Amino acid sequence: MEMIGTPHETAVAETTVAWGELGDGPPLVLLHGLFDSHRTWRRVAHLLAPRYRVLMPDMPGNGCSGRPDAPYTLAWNAEVMSAWMLAIGVERAHICGHSYGGGVAQWMLLEQRDRIERLALVSAGGLG
Repeated sequence: MEMIGTPHETAVAETTVAWGELGDGPPLVLLHGLFDSHRTWRRVAHLLAPRYRVLMPDMPGNGCSGRPDAPYTLAWNAEVMSAWMLAIGVERAHICGHSYGGGVAQWMLLEQRDRIERLALVSAGGLG
């Protein structure tokens, strides 16, 4: 699968996170839904790049990221995404989550509020 933007791969939490990066500015992390990939953001990433450093991970078990033997719960995914942010040097970011990614983003807000500048949800799910 071709990554959007500059492709990267980062080892974190006993797996690897593949991610694409575009633009410059404050970091904006875009979290995709269940059984999807960073490519969910293909139509909007380039529109956001002039204003933000757009960071689009494939959450573990999806896209080009690793598939560890793990629980894949909202809490686990939120922990991995937070660890990934730290591993790439992003202490605080705007977070936007779609569908299941919105649930992960909400869990990140509950567990690590100080890491999130602003939160945006697009058809969010996962906490019900």
